[in-house]
Amino acid sequence: MSKNVTVWWDLPTIRSNNEPQDPAGLSHTKVSFSADLGSTFVPLADVPSTDLPQEVFIPDLVDGDYIIRLAIVDILDLVGGNVDTPFKVDSSVPGLVQNVFVEFS
Repeated sequence: MSKNVTVWWDLPTIRSNNEPQDPAGLSHTKVSFSADLGSTFVPLADVPSTDLPQEVFIPDLVDGDYIIRLAIVDILDLVGGNVDTPFKVDSSVPGLVQNVFVEFS
């Protein structure tokens, strides 16, 4: 069984030097995806910083462990550090009903 996944994030409010980040100075967020626990990342999208909410949709993921990688790019084409977030797709069925009681009256 597969699942659809939507990933959301917030844009940075400060630069790496701790100065305030002007939102108009941001270009886009580079979004990449790994299905082999970080050995290989495949580009998914460049999400413009003007798009709100900041999100990407990943359809039809089968059970397994994944990593989504995000990096912000400013209007000077400077790229911030990668933010890697692991997640798991698990389509297992619910457990068994517990504590079943039968009462006679």
